[in-house]
Amino acid sequence: MSNISLINQIIFLLLFLLIFSAKLDSNRLNQVLLAKHNEYRKKHGVPELTLDNELIKIATDYSAALAYKTDKFSVKPSGNKNKNKENLGENIFTCTSVIKTSCYNVESTSPVDEWYNEIKNYDFSSPKFSINTARFSQVIWKETTKMGCGASVKDDDGVTYKVVCNYYTAGNVLGHYGDSVPNLTEYDRFILLNNFSFILILLLLL
Repeated sequence: MSNISLINQIIFLLLFLLIFSAKLDSNRLNQVLLAKHNEYRKKHGVPELTLDNELIKIATDYSAALAYKTDKFSVKPSGNKNKNKENLGENIFTCTSVIKTSCYNVESTSPVDEWYNEIKNYDFSSPKFSINTARFSQVIWKETTKMGCGASVKDDDGVTYKVVCNYYTAGNVLGHYGDSVPNLTEYDRFILLNNFSFILILLLLL
């Protein structure tokens, strides 16, 4: 076998592995983010989400379009709709680092954790839209039933990792926050209060 033939076979194998790995990454990414969404939704007593292939493709395409947009002001909602021309919900996550492994990790739940952590700014006694809590409210929006996510990586001098998740039906509908963004269940409020009390006592003892 000639060296050229051997090199061609190696190149073909590498391309095959690259394509296959990307597919596995997309599948794993969606499974991990779905599980984390449903973990948080359970705390609020709302139904679980399921994955939707159309939403995965829409999110993947938009994440690719965002790959080289490093200016945060250029990362805007896509305004995407599904095949029935219905509005979709959307959350976007960006991580930038000089160390690739600190950002690009399909096992990471960081995108959903970041979105959900906006709960600290949400006032359940006066439920309404806020730009500071819109990603949280979409994560647990009661009427949402399906989701799909996609990711892109810009890897040159550092790495910029973007994750887009799309949702159906769309959340953040004005006038529906009271019913669609329920508070934590009594059990989870109890756990949260006890964790806060423990941290407070620990700080006082230091």
